Amino acid sequence: MFRPQHRLYIIGIGILVVIIVLVIISILHPKPPVYQIYLSRKALAKANRAEANYYASEAFQAAQKSWQRILMMWRRENQKAFYRRNYKPLEQLAKQTQLLAQQSERQALRARDSLKNVARIELALLLDRLAEFKEQFGQMPIEEALRRNAIKGELLVLEGKAALERGQIKQAIHNFQMAEKLIGQSGKTTKEMLDNYLSNIPLWRRWSQETIAESKTNQNVALIVDKFNRTLYVYNQGELIHKYPIELGKNWMGHKRQRGDNATPEGQYRIIKKVGKGGSKYYKALVLNYPNQRDLQEFLNAKKAGQLPKNAQIGGSIEIHGDGGKGINWTQGCIALTNEDIDELFDLVTLNTPVTIVGALNGTNNKSTSASRNDRK
Repeated sequence: MFRPQHRLYIIGIGILVVIIVLVIISILHPKPPVYQIYLSRKALAKANRAEANYYASEAFQAAQKSWQRILMMWRRENQKAFYRRNYKPLEQLAKQTQLLAQQSERQALRARDSLKNVARIELALLLDRLAEFKEQFGQMPIEEALRRNAIKGELLVLEGKAALERGQIKQAIHNFQMAEKLIGQSGKTTKEMLDNYLSNIPLWRRWSQETIAESKTNQNVALIVDKFNRTLYVYNQGELIHKYPIELGKNWMGHKRQRGDNATPEGQYRIIKKVGKGGSKYYKALVLNYPNQRDLQEFLNAKKAGQLPKNAQIGGSIEIHGDGGKGINWTQGCIALTNEDIDELFDLVTLNTPVTIVGALNGTNNKSTSASRNDRK
């Protein structure tokens, strides 16, 4: 039999052995690769900040799938008894995930830089296209829906430019693509409308040549109004002696069809009345013989064909008058000059002076020849 002192000694030794064994086990048992998992998660976060899900989606998705496998494997190992756990595969998977995430980040940054250059080029092209659209069609009375689309397209371009400056390449590209559709469609439709309108140039040139020839033959003054170029030309004895800038009706493009359409008529007319200062609502006025016989026949044909309402009226009182110089097309179909210009013109013309109004004489290539107060002949 052990004496009490010996029994306590043996128990103490046993407890110490157990403690030592536990310590050894705790030191030697497998531990999860927490730091490596942290590194893979950090790499994924960096890839996400680089918008790899957009710019390198395939590589980023592979990294994300690998991360999900990490979580599953870790959970599975933790459910085992501690002495059966094996974290080696988990550590390898974490390293692989880190590499995949870093790879997707690099791809995203390269793609982003490349797209940034593309976006800059797209922006430059769209700005040029907008400027061209405004130059060609800015003064045209195009349909409201087309004008709204063009304005919306311009806003998208400006928003895209701001996004590009903030480094939001994805948003900028999206805006530019939307703007391209809107501006492109508006430009295409407007150009088709303009081309159709300008197809009448041969007829308008013939009218103009007839008017100049009459001026030469009769040794008198004749007027030609080019609506597209906003210019009134004055001929005397067949020679150009003056040209004045003009303003027209809001819907100047196209022939006047009925009262209230704010269109300026196209045709060969005569001055039938001169209204001096104080006798006109617009300073001075030269009244034209609109509607003439051709206008009246076209109006009746349009009504008969159902192209105009039954209660439509042809209208009248088309004048060349003063109070112009506003910089916009504002009349109800008349031709407006500044008071200074109408003073000069008023003295040049007489009753029965020919006035030929045409859509355009030279199409879209002679905008620079539009009259201004500084380039009169």
